[in-house]
Amino acid sequence: MKTFDSRAQIYFWSGLGLVLLVGVFLRLWGIGDESLRLDEAQSIWQASHSFNFIIDYMLKNVHLPLHNSLLHIWMTLFGASEISVRLLAVIP
Repeated sequence: MKTFDSRAQIYFWSGLGLVLLVGVFLRLWGIGDESLRLDEAQSIWQASHSFNFIIDYMLKNVHLPLHNSLLHIWMTLFGASEISVRLLAVIP
């Protein structure tokens, strides 16, 4: 099995870092330009309620409550603006 020499490793990690930076830049470009879509507005409405409401509501609608529970915490920390709410989806 071949091992990379140190120069190849530097090129690999530099290239990977560059691709990731370009990807993050493209994902963030214009993140607040469009108005909220229906599913985003629905998630914000659900996340603005208590955890008990989120769990009860989501289980009745066959959806798992993880995203809206995380969004509830996120909105408590960072607010409910369009950009703030969409930044949660950038993390994964």
